[in-house]
Amino acid sequence: MTQDLTLIFHLSLYEFSYLIINTKKNYITKTQTYQLADSSIETITNQIEDIVKNDTQLHAIFHKTLGTIDIGNTTLIPDSLFDQNYKHEYFNLTNTYSKDEVMYERLKFSPCFALFTLNNKIYKKLSSLFKKAIIKNTGSVLIDYSLYLSKKNEKELFLHIDKSIFHIIITDDKKLIFYNKYNFKTTNDFIYYLINCINVLGIDSEDIKIKIMTNKDISDPIFGKTKKYINKLIFLAKDVKFTYDHSIKNQADHMHHNLLSQIICE
Repeated sequence: MTQDLTLIFHLSLYEFSYLIINTKKNYITKTQTYQLADSSIETITNQIEDIVKNDTQLHAIFHKTLGTIDIGNTTLIPDSLFDQNYKHEYFNLTNTYSKDEVMYERLKFSPCFALFTLNNKIYKKLSSLFKKAIIKNTGSVLIDYSLYLSKKNEKELFLHIDKSIFHIIITDDKKLIFYNKYNFKTTNDFIYYLINCINVLGIDSEDIKIKIMTNKDISDPIFGKTKKYINKLIFLAKDVKFTYDHSIKNQADHMHHNLLSQIICE
């Protein structure tokens, strides 16, 4: 067994990515991203199986495996109101009824529970491929990660932007005040949802700092257009507590927060 190595993976409808970290040395040795050809559930499970079969890096027996899935929605319930016996009722209040199992986890840096569904087929496939993996919902990890990164006495807006999904987290004085997840098809869709959210919450778009986590290139048109409406866009850099293999150092500094966040928020 590779005693000091931890595998961390992330799955969305569009990609499967992972990194390998030596937790004793806080040294990240490997990152890899695979684009998924089709977003249907059946195809995703088959593609994941093929990736694991053909990538020999994933054949090691790791000391620990962590993973997140960004498929489906997240509902937040305050500690004081949460009762696990009513988890389906909580979730169905704000989401379309689902036959998938409703799961929950307590946030690390905020007094509430996150409820979410994991597609049964995908969950079973991941559980069979990655034995004893601790699998969480992407939204709950990003909320915790944003709170971890947030600053006292400041209002901040964090964005995690994927191919056609973005998560928005707003904090004030290191407290969570808003979270949501949006699907978008075009850059204009993205701008509409973001600006509408800012306006509805009464936030000054000229003053708020927007901190971006993404694997998109900084030259992507989505950021050029956003800068027309938002003055303070900040691409979050990698955490200095980690050291990186030379091949990873050469990658853009703002990438892989969907993986790095899992280490911080374990």
